[in-house]
Amino acid sequence: MGSGKTTLAECAARHWGCTDWDIHRIESAEADVGRIRQLDIDMYTFGAGPTGRKAYILDEIHTVSDRAADRLLSVLESLPKHVLLIGATTEASWIDAQRILFSRWVKLQLQKPRATDVAAHLERIAEQEGLPVGAPGWAEKMVKYQGLNIRDLINQLPAALLSAA
Repeated sequence: MGSGKTTLAECAARHWGCTDWDIHRIESAEADVGRIRQLDIDMYTFGAGPTGRKAYILDEIHTVSDRAADRLLSVLESLPKHVLLIGATTEASWIDAQRILFSRWVKLQLQKPRATDVAAHLERIAEQEGLPVGAPGWAEKMVKYQGLNIRDLINQLPAALLSAA
């Protein structure tokens, strides 16, 4: 989605004391019952990292199945003290099994950025990187026609500015 949810989860893990080596990312497509069971074992087998912490990020957690959500619930209820488990999603609606699961988590709800803020951010990036800036209003037009996926906008920025110059 390009909203920065996984980046924010990684920043939280680093703030909590995890190094890159101690942060493990699990894609939702891999988060079946067997993978969750293995995750539970790994949390105890491998113990704390060099900093005394380990973080597991479950990306797009809203896509886990009911059975995996049930298994994850039992993992959350016996989570080792050195483990940070972060679920990242942009989905606002949940099925019943997931609602029970998420009642055990701290929820940080991010707001969508305003188009004007994203445009101003793109302008700052273009200026800092020395990219050739087009006519006034180029960033607003880029956001208007390409949407608010910030990752995509930043990736397209050099090409968009070079073709406009």
